[in-house]
Amino acid sequence: MDRREETPLSEVTATGSVLVDDPELRAQFLRDEASTPAPSRGRVLVVEAEGSGIGGALAAAGFNVHGAHDGVHASQRLATERFDAVLAEVFLPELSGIELLQYAREHDADLPVLLMTGAPDVATAAQAVEHGAFQYLLKPLSDERIIIAIEKAVVQCNTARARSAVLRAASDPPTPQHDFRLLGADFNGVLRALFMVYQPIVSPEGRVRAFEALVRSDDPATSTAGAILDLAEALEQMSVLGRTVRECVGRDVRSLSSEVDVFVNLHASDLLDDSLLAADSPLAPHASRVVLEITERAALSDVAEVKRRMARLRAMGFRIALDDLGAGYAGLTSFAELRPDIVKLDLTLVRDVDQDSVKRKLVASLIDVCRDIGTTVVGEGVETQAERDVLVNLGCNWLQGYFFGRPARLPR
Repeated sequence: MDRREETPLSEVTATGSVLVDDPELRAQFLRDEASTPAPSRGRVLVVEAEGSGIGGALAAAGFNVHGAHDGVHASQRLATERFDAVLAEVFLPELSGIELLQYAREHDADLPVLLMTGAPDVATAAQAVEHGAFQYLLKPLSDERIIIAIEKAVVQCNTARARSAVLRAASDPPTPQHDFRLLGADFNGVLRALFMVYQPIVSPEGRVRAFEALVRSDDPATSTAGAILDLAEALEQMSVLGRTVRECVGRDVRSLSSEVDVFVNLHASDLLDDSLLAADSPLAPHASRVVLEITERAALSDVAEVKRRMARLRAMGFRIALDDLGAGYAGLTSFAELRPDIVKLDLTLVRDVDQDSVKRKLVASLIDVCRDIGTTVVGEGVETQAERDVLVNLGCNWLQGYFFGRPARLPR
C-alpha cells in the first residue's frame, strides 16, 4: 500500500476539504449530547432470585432494564408487557428458567430468551436447545460478555419482529396499518431520507488516513444504521439499500480530500450484486481510494464465488477489508479464505486491552500474522489514551474510535 501525504487530524477544519474538527463546535456538540437523554438500546427483563449486579451493568450500557424475582413474576410481566430480550437464571423459585423459556416462546416467538447458570448440566442444556434458548450462558459472567450477548439478542428480536410484520402485511387483508405496499412506500421514504456520516481513521501519529462511511436517516423511526438495516432485511431490500448507500458515498467522496481513503461497508449480499462490479457504478471512478469493508461474515456461504468477485473488484482498483477479526472461528476462517488487504480488530479485543494481558497477546498474534502477509490492521473502537498506546506499541497500522473523532456529516 502506498504511503500518501497525510493531513494532520489537528488541521481538519470547517473550510478544508475533509471534516469539521473545530473546538467550539465540538464543545457545543458535547453540551448538546450531555443534555439529550440517550435512547434505550432495548427493553430487557432480568429474572434472578437474588440480585447479581447484571441488571445494573446493562442499565449502565443503555438498556431499559426491568426485574423479576421468580419465574411466576416474570411470566406475569411477559403476559402484560413487551420486552426485547429476557435474561433468566435456569434455577428459579416457583417456575424454572426452562419453564419460563417455554412460556415465553409460546407467548412471543420472536422474543429471545437467554438462560444463565452457575451449575450447568447436560439435561438443562439439552432442554434449553430444544425449546429455542437464544444462548445458554455459564456463570460467572463478565459485564462485557453479558452486554454483547444482550446486544445480539435485541438486534435479532428487532429483525424478527420487522420480518413478522412484513409477513402479516403480505397475508392479511390490506389496512392502513398493514398494507405491504405502504410498508414499501415507507422504505422508499427512508431511502430518500438517507445520508452518510464519516468517522476518521488515523495513523499512529494521529493523522487522518481514511474515513468510514456510516449510514443514517432523517426519518425519526429509522435514524440509526441498525434500524435501517433491520427494515431493509425484513423487506428483502438489502441490495436496494446497498446501491443507495454507494450512490451517496459516490457523491460525497468528491468533497473529501484526495489524500484520504473511504471505507464503505458491504453486506455479504452486496458482493453478489452485479451493479457493484459495473464500470459505471458510483464508486468505480474512485476505486483507488475506496476500501470495501465486508460485514456479516457468517453470510459468506459461497466463498468460491465471493473470491472470484473480490478478484474482479481488486482488478478495478478497490481494496477489500474484513470487519471484526478475532470475533470467533467464523471471522478467522473468512480471514484465511479471503486474504483481505485490510482487517479491523474486533471491538471486544480493543476494549480495555491495556488492562487485559490475554487480549494483548491475542492482538499481538493477529498483528504478527497480518504483518507477515502484508495486511494492514485497524484497531477499531478506541476510546482511551491507554488503549491507543497499547495498540500502537503492538504495531497496529491505523486506529479508529471516539478517542479520535465521532462520525459527522460533511460540511456543505
